[in-house]
Amino acid sequence: MNWADMLGCDVTGRACFRRRFNRPTGMESHERVWVIVERIGAGSRVVLNDRPLGGVGEGGAAAEFDITGLLADSNELTLEVEVPQPRASGPFGDVRLEIRG
Repeated sequence: MNWADMLGCDVTGRACFRRRFNRPTGMESHERVWVIVERIGAGSRVVLNDRPLGGVGEGGAAAEFDITGLLADSNELTLEVEVPQPRASGPFGDVRLEIRG
């Protein structure tokens, strides 16, 4: 996503992205659920069900969070992105859930 194309090059401030999902079913006992946050072009904070998982620094590498023990039947994942100065590109790559064995 290129925010400059949508909003102009002088956008600053905070954006909050939310995604609701249910606990994965059919998992085996050795499998774990991870949140993967790829490239971040701004500082961010990752939150699951109002519980902070951690931050991801500006321009940092991918961050991974094991959320298996934190999952409820119904969940909300939040990515809070802080853009303190104007930039010409979007702030991040993919954010996804992975189930790993």
